[in-house]
Amino acid sequence: MWKTFGTATVLILTVWLIRTLLVRYASLRVLWIGKPIPIIVNGKVELSAMKSLNLTDEGLNAQLRTAGINDRDDVECATMESSGQLSIRLKPHKVPATKQDIEQLKQLIESRLPK
Repeated sequence: MWKTFGTATVLILTVWLIRTLLVRYASLRVLWIGKPIPIIVNGKVELSAMKSLNLTDEGLNAQLRTAGINDRDDVECATMESSGQLSIRLKPHKVPATKQDIEQLKQLIESRLPK
């Protein structure tokens, strides 16, 4: 039983030490976890990044469809995060309108209507 507690204590301390080092030292964090890799920059696909990730066109299109984007031309920037998630920023004219945008448009139209 004491061996089990000793082993658990060593494992917990090891995890704590690694986590502390990763938080404190950015270079070690990049080495251990990796860094984000831009795949689409200014609307253009970075082929070298796709090659380094072993990502095909079909794979990229599938990830974009999973995010609800059907046209690759709508993407301004896409980055593969170290967690494996794809972060996407749409081009400004393709970003969906927010409720605030619609309210501002409604107020603008109402202010220009004759009373």
